[in-house]
Amino acid sequence: MNLFFAKLFEDYNKHKSSPNLNFVFYVSFFYLCLSLIILLPIKKYIEKVIYDGQLIYAKYIIEVSVILIFISILLITNYVFIKKGHVIVLVKRHSKGNISKMILYLLIVILPVFFILITGSIMVFLFGGKALGYEITGLL
Repeated sequence: MNLFFAKLFEDYNKHKSSPNLNFVFYVSFFYLCLSLIILLPIKKYIEKVIYDGQLIYAKYIIEVSVILIFISILLITNYVFIKKGHVIVLVKRHSKGNISKMILYLLIVILPVFFILITGSIMVFLFGGKALGYEITGLL
């Protein structure tokens, strides 16, 4: 991932369109999608096992929670990569590494979508549901 992040920052830097802001937003969105793989099954497990599926909450609570998680990831990413200069260290470390522009842009699009699909698949296999036209009974 370090090579990917370094080349992504280099590419943003070449376009001169606020590379720090673009980089921080993409990496934060990347980590948000990655964290959903962990957080959604835990939320569903707590809801199902501890509260027996009887936990009722308003839709805005989930929306606000996701926004707060994204803002916290955004602030942490900005601090670690930009303020601490970790991205500059990555760019220097991986300056000799090479990645095709096509592969870089493909990864930019495919990885978050892949993480979201994996999250849905994990949720269906753990807690049951319908996937690809088949009714799946969950493991839990």
